[in-house]
Amino acid sequence: MRCSTGEAWNSVMMDAARPKSILFQCNPESDFYSIRDNDGQTDGCVNSVAVAYFYSFTLIVSQIFLNLFIAIIIDSFMGQTDAFSLPVNQNDIDEFIEKWQEFDPNALGYIESNSLESFIMELSQTECGLIPNRKLVSKDVVIRRRFIASLEIPAFNTFKRFMFYDVL
Repeated sequence: MRCSTGEAWNSVMMDAARPKSILFQCNPESDFYSIRDNDGQTDGCVNSVAVAYFYSFTLIVSQIFLNLFIAIIIDSFMGQTDAFSLPVNQNDIDEFIEKWQEFDPNALGYIESNSLESFIMELSQTECGLIPNRKLVSKDVVIRRRFIASLEIPAFNTFKRFMFYDVL
């Protein structure tokens, strides 16, 4: 039986007006019995390319996100490992800050260049691990001045001041 152009147009309009859902099946008249008779498949909706695309997309995306998740965990672990392997620990930094506050009471972040040697000498008398050979540095002026020169600290304000972060 042939349908007229009007009937074809009506069926197209009905398809466009039909609500779309995830349970949309190709045969609008299919029911439980027609699916059962078709071995659990809906009537004419299987597209092998779409199925292959869906499974490959799911597999590839899940592998990418799994690798990304593992990379984030490993990166965090390596960052923590690097932080604990530093030769400077928090106690050394705290002792440095305590001594710095004695030489910079206004907390400007700078000490005068003529007090740097006194600061190094005071710091070498603590348990701070920032200064190697603390005893030699505190006793011998030549070794202390060589140590200060080896630090290569940049000076500010025409060589009159040293900045906190540069000295640390």
